[in-house]
Amino acid sequence: MKYTFSAKNSESHILTVQVVIDKVNEERLLVQLPAWRPGRYELANFAKNIQEFQVMDQDGQELKYTKLSKDLWEIRVEKVQEVVIEYTYYSAELNAGSTYLSYDQMYVNPVNCCLYCPNKMDQECVVHVDVPYPYEVATGMERIDDFTFRTNDFHELADSPFIASPTLQHEQFDVQGIEFHIWFQGEIKPNWAKIQMDFERFANEQIDRFGTFPRKQFHFLFQITPYRSYHGVEHQSSTVCLIGPGYDLMSKRYIDFLGVSSHELYHVWNVKTLRPDDMYPYDYTRENYSRLGYVYEGVTTYMGDKLLFASGVIDETQYFKELETYLDRHIHNGGRFNMSVADSSFDTWLDGYTPGVPDRKTSIYTEGCLFSFILDVALIKSSNSNYGLSEVMKRMYVELACAGKGYSREDYVQTLSEVAECDMAPYFELVETPSDYIAEIEESLNVLGLEVEVVDSTSWTRRIGLKGNYAENGFIVSDVALDSDAYQSDIIRNDKLVSVNGFALNNDLDDWLSYYGRDKLEIGLIRNGQCRTAMISPDYANGFKKCRIRNLKTKSDEQSQNFELWLNN
Repeated sequence: MKYTFSAKNSESHILTVQVVIDKVNEERLLVQLPAWRPGRYELANFAKNIQEFQVMDQDGQELKYTKLSKDLWEIRVEKVQEVVIEYTYYSAELNAGSTYLSYDQMYVNPVNCCLYCPNKMDQECVVHVDVPYPYEVATGMERIDDFTFRTNDFHELADSPFIASPTLQHEQFDVQGIEFHIWFQGEIKPNWAKIQMDFERFANEQIDRFGTFPRKQFHFLFQITPYRSYHGVEHQSSTVCLIGPGYDLMSKRYIDFLGVSSHELYHVWNVKTLRPDDMYPYDYTRENYSRLGYVYEGVTTYMGDKLLFASGVIDETQYFKELETYLDRHIHNGGRFNMSVADSSFDTWLDGYTPGVPDRKTSIYTEGCLFSFILDVALIKSSNSNYGLSEVMKRMYVELACAGKGYSREDYVQTLSEVAECDMAPYFELVETPSDYIAEIEESLNVLGLEVEVVDSTSWTRRIGLKGNYAENGFIVSDVALDSDAYQSDIIRNDKLVSVNGFALNNDLDDWLSYYGRDKLEIGLIRNGQCRTAMISPDYANGFKKCRIRNLKTKSDEQSQNFELWLNN
């Protein structure tokens, strides 16, 4: 299989893809476009971006084809030795998993736009990027020359994004014999010395935890935007991370920059190599349902931050702040009372990446992170060898992934129990039934000599139970806290609040709420084009609260020792 990418007019966002299929020996050839991309567990239906579509033989003679489904074609190929398919792909969306073409870059995620033959997925793929000098190409693919690359099979091609651009910035460093590359596309003035020092630290920590790295090299591909953004997608030899604005990257957004980088690197082991049976191998044509999102995303979210702390890249205060963010999301989401984390994992294919119905579901990232913390502390407390969750992931990686096997829920429970030297199955009720496990989190924190305090938000808007954004002389509600003052007054998502006690809002809802305090409130709002009024007698008891983690004033020697064991294992 040979793929060539080119662009006649980059400003039109039209990418041209040519696929050459040789050694054709069937009468009817099937070609498929993926319906989703690993890393985002929802159908994307990439075929909607295909415009022109032409099929020819080796002599340029047009071949007839039939579309069998939304992304499957059948080509009539009697007495044809080679098939050439050429099509255009609309590439106007920029995120960490998309394909994007503009005046200054050709950015391609092959899983979006590369056809494959279901019966030829194991064949070698050759990729040629048709761009002019002085373009460079950033990618984790094996390089044949400056613009030509190869992969062992289609699975590797689908997992190999690239950025071709004349404005790439690039540095390289080695950790434990592994070659790491950092590429920046977009406006950014990187402090290379600081970035390299911090990346070496967390990369070294992660490799130490697993004992080995699955690849000989790894590429961090950063898309830097001039606006606020945050998104990362994992791959075996690379990651693409979208983050901005560039002028804040080395200051206000530096911790976020490190966080997404550490998270995506950990994915090289967890999900790109060690993967649930449900996705082993990937089936690109349909949903790959799994209830184990609390492992492949939850453990990664937890370890991505913890290993930044363990490696000294962030300090205790910064780590506590990250963990507090997940605790806040947990207590703010009423979905924890209605759907388990395991079922929410299964339902990512339904509505996992949209707000969805209020309080219907939970997040595999947030809840999986907190569940991983509970398990990690439980292991430290139970194991005579003082092993933590890192040992569990290492054993599963060595015993299953390195043997070419996927894993099941039972494998995870069994490995946890072996490391803990006790039955860990009862813990799984926390993720397999709707649960509010604040008590378990408090207990885990106490083992480490820590405590959490739930306090009122400094925002009066959140105290009354509202989240949202200002727009057009009003406040658009995005979320309402269960049993809060706003909830009791029947304010709902997407209401536009326009006044408080007869005074029109001008980006100052919080100021008016603070001014009136516990006085009765008459909130003017617009819902579905109709003017309405909500009456509130606020007590601010059940709004969106904040969690604060802190050290106990008096720690026992055992708690101090547990903290060190937890951090270093």
